[in-house]
Amino acid sequence: MKSSFSILALVLLSFALNAQVPSTIAYQGKLTTPAGIGVNDTVEATFRIYPSETDGTPLWIEHHAELPVFKGLFDVMLGEIVTLSLSFDRQYWLEITINGWTLAPGTKAGIHRT
Repeated sequence: MKSSFSILALVLLSFALNAQVPSTIAYQGKLTTPAGIGVNDTVEATFRIYPSETDGTPLWIEHHAELPVFKGLFDVMLGEIVTLSLSFDRQYWLEITINGWTLAPGTKAGIHRT
């Protein structure tokens, strides 16, 4: 009985150790022209995570030289190129730059783990 309890404890411990904060984040977005038409192109994109909406020092930066966009839609796995090692124990702010243009200048989208 004692040995089966020890084995069960080891199995549960291994699950707990593997239940860490994910190292990637799936992100989807839509790019349109000023007329609202979806972009069909490959773009250069840089993603930055900040500790607050107003702090100018990014905690993490990842650059995607060729991000495909089809009918305005794109999806990317943040953390695939540069390890995403933030704790996500609080809210962070995401800024996106596409082809040298920062989207929604002066504002960043809040992200947090739920």
